[in-house]
Amino acid sequence: MIKIILDPGHGDPDPGALGSMSREADINLSVALTAQKYLKTFGYIPILTRDTAERIIKDNRTADLSARANVANRLNGNGFISFHCNAAESRLANGFEIYTTLKQNNSDKLATCIYNEWVKAFPDQGKRVDFRDGDPDKEANFKVIRETRCPSCLIELAFITNPMEELFLLDIRNQDLMGAAIATGIHNFFEGLKG
Repeated sequence: MIKIILDPGHGDPDPGALGSMSREADINLSVALTAQKYLKTFGYIPILTRDTAERIIKDNRTADLSARANVANRLNGNGFISFHCNAAESRLANGFEIYTTLKQNNSDKLATCIYNEWVKAFPDQGKRVDFRDGDPDKEANFKVIRETRCPSCLIELAFITNPMEELFLLDIRNQDLMGAAIATGIHNFFEGLKG
């Protein structure tokens, strides 16, 4: 069975980025739980790095990030998705982003599959992409995906500091569509590996 590790970023005592009405950590968890539900319908084993309001290691952020990757490595996960909400000083900053680590590998293919489903689900939302290497994901040296041994990516769902996007993030119907799009993208990636 294929194991997918879903990582809701942050968690008490770290709320993540703050909107005027919400905390990033809470939205991350809600969308990850929704993705878990849809992945089960596809027949995968989805495992969350946290399923409560608290992060794995409360008193050490760096150790917490490594612990999240270690969940995937210890359980021999086949894929790893870290859920986040973006933030910026400008309240106008907006859009969806998906990150992989440096170099081309299966993480890029996974990110592209998720991106394609996101575009279908939210055609009107801005997309912050980098097609310089032929795919839409951005590349960064984020610890949580760098230390994961399976295909992995980090998603920035939207900007919690943008009032319109915060409302978008808080909408339960949108959260359901987000979870479905991410789960379908993951499924498409693994189906593609069969061919």
